[in-house]
Amino acid sequence: MKVLLADDNPINREIAAYFLEELNCEVCLAVDGVQAVDAYAKNVFDLILMDIEMPNQNGIEATAKIREKETDTGKHTPIIALTAYTMDHEVRRFKEAGMDGHISKPLSIEKLREVLAICSSKKTQEKV
Repeated sequence: MKVLLADDNPINREIAAYFLEELNCEVCLAVDGVQAVDAYAKNVFDLILMDIEMPNQNGIEATAKIREKETDTGKHTPIIALTAYTMDHEVRRFKEAGMDGHISKPLSIEKLREVLAICSSKKTQEKV
């Protein structure tokens, strides 16, 4: 799978990228929402992992811009929030912003494996 990983924290980015590569993913990195939207415009991704709190443009703003672009194309790329915010009202806010789910930090390879399996399963179902 080709994954866009957007996170401003270099340590979180390095760990997540390592986990994704261990799970045989091709990883594209972005350090803020602006870079994430730009990368999305230039590439096709199977999944976007989006940190919520980033400088310049946060994950919710970046998700809104990506969803706006998808209106023109008719496609839907899964966007999963990477966040420490996991209270019900926060998770609801992510979904209302157009995110498909969330992974709580600290990140683990097991959590990523589950998300990749779900996204891969949905992608396979779409092709059938």
